[in-house]
Amino acid sequence: MTFRERGAVRSAAIRSSLVVAAIAVFSTVLVSATLRPGRFQFKERADYRESEINGIEVTAEGALVPGILGRPVDVPDADYVWAISVLPGRIFVGTGDGGSLLEIPEESFEREDEGKAGEGGKKEKARTVWRGEGTEVYAVTALDRDHVLAGISPKGVLLALERSGETWVVRNEIAVPDSYVWKIVVVGQDLWIATGSGEIGRGGAVYRYRDGGLEEIYRTADQHVLALVLVEGKEGTEPRLFGGTEGGDGYLFKISALDAREPVVRPVFDPEQNAVMAVVPNEDGTLMVVVMGRPSEKESKGNGTRKRRTGADQAVAGPVPSKGSGNSNGATIYRVWENGDAREWIQSRTIVRAAGRTPFGFLVGTAESGNVYRIDGVKRSSLLMDLDEPNVLTIAGRYVAAGPPARIYEMVPAEGEGVLRTEALDAGGPATWGTLGFDAKGSWEIRTRSGNTGVPGIGWSGWSLPIRNSGARIESPTGRYLQIEVRHTADRKEKGETEEAAKKRDEVRDLQASYQVWNRPPEISSISIERLDWENENMTQLNTAGPLGMVVGQIAQAASSAGKKPGNERDKAAITELLAPLAGLWKVEWSAEDPDEDELTFTLELIEVQTGQVHPVAEKVRGEAYLVNTRNYPDGRYRVRLRATDAEEENGFGEPGIAEEETEEFIVDNTPPEVEVRVRVSKDGAGYAIEGVAEDGGTSIKDLWLFESDGVWRRFLPDDGICDQARETFHLFRAREEKKKGGKTGTRWFTVKAIDEAGNVGFGRAELKDEDGGR
Repeated sequence: MTFRERGAVRSAAIRSSLVVAAIAVFSTVLVSATLRPGRFQFKERADYRESEINGIEVTAEGALVPGILGRPVDVPDADYVWAISVLPGRIFVGTGDGGSLLEIPEESFEREDEGKAGEGGKKEKARTVWRGEGTEVYAVTALDRDHVLAGISPKGVLLALERSGETWVVRNEIAVPDSYVWKIVVVGQDLWIATGSGEIGRGGAVYRYRDGGLEEIYRTADQHVLALVLVEGKEGTEPRLFGGTEGGDGYLFKISALDAREPVVRPVFDPEQNAVMAVVPNEDGTLMVVVMGRPSEKESKGNGTRKRRTGADQAVAGPVPSKGSGNSNGATIYRVWENGDAREWIQSRTIVRAAGRTPFGFLVGTAESGNVYRIDGVKRSSLLMDLDEPNVLTIAGRYVAAGPPARIYEMVPAEGEGVLRTEALDAGGPATWGTLGFDAKGSWEIRTRSGNTGVPGIGWSGWSLPIRNSGARIESPTGRYLQIEVRHTADRKEKGETEEAAKKRDEVRDLQASYQVWNRPPEISSISIERLDWENENMTQLNTAGPLGMVVGQIAQAASSAGKKPGNERDKAAITELLAPLAGLWKVEWSAEDPDEDELTFTLELIEVQTGQVHPVAEKVRGEAYLVNTRNYPDGRYRVRLRATDAEEENGFGEPGIAEEETEEFIVDNTPPEVEVRVRVSKDGAGYAIEGVAEDGGTSIKDLWLFESDGVWRRFLPDDGICDQARETFHLFRAREEKKKGGKTGTRWFTVKAIDEAGNVGFGRAELKDEDGGR
């Protein structure tokens, strides 16, 4: 068996790589207050579900006992093995993917002196008996070492092959009326064949081949007869066949009186699910029945017809079958008696496609997880094998086949050799390993290795020296991941000792490893700052930005709605004045997380770039946004420093983890622009020339407004056509208005308002008296 070796900011954070280095150097003087304790525990069978197993069995109670070894051999040019027929010294194998019939000698499988399980098995040690493009060999039955029967699908052909010297030849080819040949069973001189049509409405069938003729004995309404097994007769009983169907119904049936002209077919058990995948006889005459699929409607109690020699179809009579509860999400295994009584024996949450009686008991194999389980007589299951290949499809005798790619394992007792390796166990951070605990009887040794990647490989330590006593310290170096290897080192049984007695004195239970994890600091992945701008739609999303956020957000929402009304210059000017007090607000946003999932709090500070002076802003902030009011600070260039801390009361440490980041520089400008305005009458006397300059010491001019004679503020552009500089000049012309009859004389005022990027508002005013030509 092969074991799987499975924007721009400046940071002042303590990085995890430095922590790892620190742990490695100072591991002998660690302070308990800086560590979080943890423990890997293996108490139940499920705890080992990701482990790699060869030669060790995990019992239903979670104990490790000597198990079986899997000696592999690769099957050439195939992804799956569908059938295995076992003879002394060799096996015959049917494959898919351009179906082949192969002969594999027993010596092809690895032995202990050829290397550890899984490190070899790469040579092609199989011999091709027959191959057919576009076919699948689902059924194989070897009569002897020189004569083999193979069912070819979807051609619906049964081949009889015979060895002729160094080659094989087809001696007989039997056409079957259905497309699929699922099983071939030899009973005396007769062949019994289970088939599937693949057609809705036609159903699968059971045929008997006798004296050169093919006879349909039974046809089911279901599409396939997937299972067909022979139960040998004991004292006073005759042999009989049991078959299982798959399709709209799915049930177990029995065929008796096999030598008679008209065999008797009777339904036995009708489970809730619609596919009987496998039927395996027990020594006491009961059957282990594996069922899967969706719950079926069970419309027909007869479930099929029996074919008479005359060609007439007749409904099969029989008792009403026993019903099972079923398991629609995986597989259910029942123990069934011939009279139809059935007990739900065990359920599997994964798909089961293979089952068989072996020298090691009743075994089942799962799809997707590549596991082989032993099912005992008291409704318990133990994990026997964990294969690299995901799908276990065939169990026959002492052989198990899985894929892709196709590989067959010969199961042999693990005499003094067995290995279990856990997956890479994640401590969640750089860890110092404690002690290894276990309850062991017999000859066992345990080793460990560690690393900082989730799959053992480059950068991992070597295996430690064997640990044989519980409570010993784990000597593997500091790291995030730990892998534990359990190895059995002696013969499993003493002379004359039973299997059960050997297991009781030779086991490992309650495997556990303690560790201490360093508290890892938080990580700030991003931080940004932007001036609050009511015209920015994001400004309204302030509910989580500190105590000012909700209030400012509501004001911004109202301002944004009013400002979107077309042609409403009076309201827009009023909004500008309303929002003027909000100038100086900056929104800081950040993203941060803690690798230990501790709750984070944040501290914000304002740093003057020129002087380095630090101004506290807020402490114990939760969330990832905050409004900073710079109105109380002098003009200049600043940065905001954000400090993330994992809360001490949450992380369980005396010293919190800290990370710091700073924003880019930004300008605090709380001084309004200076506005100079001059006004004069044009040379032709037709109007007024309004000119001047708006200048800001910190930021650029954003808007210019003129208070018109009709009492409305109107926006205008500077001389260069755009407000984008700290100094903007302007020249305006307004037509002269005729003084109304009886109107008063006096002074005319012209007011200009300038707004800088910080939202500060400055005013300039000029007067024009009547005696200066203002009439």
